[in-house]
Amino acid sequence: MRVYTLFSNLIDVLPNDQLQQLKGNSIYSYSLHEIVLKWNDLSITIHQMSDRYSINRQVDRLTHLIGAKAEIGEVVLSHHYIDRINNTKLVFGVEITPEIDERVNELISTICLNTNCLLLSGDTLFDESFNKII
Repeated sequence: MRVYTLFSNLIDVLPNDQLQQLKGNSIYSYSLHEIVLKWNDLSITIHQMSDRYSINRQVDRLTHLIGAKAEIGEVVLSHHYIDRINNTKLVFGVEITPEIDERVNELISTICLNTNCLLLSGDTLFDESFNKII
């Protein structure tokens, strides 16, 4: 399993109508907290943490923000990226099982480009164009 964490300061939920355009021939389900795309050989689960619908999600989101800044080393980030993380409206985790392929790359790149997301993979942070920040 591979896990990414994405941070968007533009939106507070992922748009169902736009995600449906990316689902291809997958089995697709959407809720306010979880989005699932399943094929025979691949599963993508997106966990949304927005404070729009739940105080518990606000706590989850803030916990992830604090953890992310600690993990990537806040001191090495420019003020621009610290501000982007601090102003995050939506944190979402993406779980991929078993391995990454073109469907995953297309979905994540489309989400990042359209939502101005920062992407955290392990201890590496990327901008919305997949340029390595640290």
